[in-house]
Amino acid sequence: LEIVGLLGGSELTRVSTLIPLENNASDPTRRFEADRHSLVHGLKILRESRLELCALYHSHPNGPALPSKVDLENAQWDVPMLIVDAVTLTVRAWRLVDGSEVKLEVIS
Repeated sequence: LEIVGLLGGSELTRVSTLIPLENNASDPTRRFEADRHSLVHGLKILRESRLELCALYHSHPNGPALPSKVDLENAQWDVPMLIVDAVTLTVRAWRLVDGSEVKLEVIS
């Protein structure tokens, strides 16, 4: 199934919190649609924790970690979208509003 969620942090470029959201898509094996109530609740958690929305994430159960046509058509947020290829466990980030890739860096 496709997963979907929010990534928050104290700076837009430093993620410290992952908030999974419920997927309400009619076919969650091929699409994601964040449940409105879980989305509002997730945004409330970020606000109450004084965190910013850094990115969104979702998976492609059969790969690849590239935006699909549907992802691009449904782009509504001006934050990066991390796409997880569940086959290869590859993660890439995209700014879906313009289709550009965003570089990821893991800091431990």
